[in-house]
Amino acid sequence: MDMYLREQILSMTLDIEHYIKVQLLNDISEDNDEDGYSIVKKFLECRPEVLQGIQDKRRNSYCEDLICKYICAFAVWNIVEILSFGDLLELAALYYATTQNKRPVLNIGNFRIVKFLRNAAAHNNCLINNLRENSGQGFQQNREANAFVSSIPEISTNVRVKKMGNRFIHDFVATLYCFHTVVSSNKVKKHQMEKLKGLTDGRFTKHSEYFSGNQLLVSNYEFSKKVVDKFASMCI
Repeated sequence: MDMYLREQILSMTLDIEHYIKVQLLNDISEDNDEDGYSIVKKFLECRPEVLQGIQDKRRNSYCEDLICKYICAFAVWNIVEILSFGDLLELAALYYATTQNKRPVLNIGNFRIVKFLRNAAAHNNCLINNLRENSGQGFQQNREANAFVSSIPEISTNVRVKKMGNRFIHDFVATLYCFHTVVSSNKVKKHQMEKLKGLTDGRFTKHSEYFSGNQLLVSNYEFSKKVVDKFASMCI
C-alpha cells in the first residue's frame, strides 16, 4: 500500500512542479518590469551556494550542455530546468516578494509542504508507519488545507482536528490542495484523480480483512477517502 501511495504522490508532485514553472514563467513574461535575467541575478546573489551547485552539475549531469551554454547569463526560462524543486520554490518566492505584479500569485509556503512529502516519497521513506496524532512535534498546519477539509460535511470538526494533527495525513491533504490549485489542465487533474481513486476505492480495499482490526489505519483511510472523493468530485 505504501509503495503504491508513494508512486502516486511522486506522479502528482511532478505535475505540481511543472505547473509552478508554467505559472512563474507566464507571470514573468507578462511583467513589464522584469526581463527574466535580473530576477535570476538577484536570486544567485542571495543564494551563491545555488550557483556553486549548478557549476558542480556541469561535470556530471544530464543538464551539463544546458549549463555550459547559459552559465554566464542565465535567464529564468532556462535556469528553471536546472534548479531543484526546493531552489525553484525559493526563486519563485523571491520574485513574488519583490514584484509589483498585482495578479494572483503562488502561495509558495504551501508548496514547501509538497517538497517535504515529495522528497520523502522519492527516497522511499515509509509514509504510513505512524498515523497517530503528532502535532506536538512542531509542524505548522496549513490554514487553507484545513479550511478545505472543514468544508466537507461528512468530516466532523473533532475528526478533522485529530486527523490533520498527523504529519503525513496533513501533508498529503495539503499536497492534494496544492495540486488542485496550481494544475491548470482539467485533463491532467482528471487523470491523476482517477488514478488516486483507483487506489482508494480499489487497491487499498483489495484485502481489507487484513486491516479490519487496525482501527487507527481504518479511521485514517476513511478520512483520507472522504478528502480524495471531494477533490475527485471537482474534476471527474
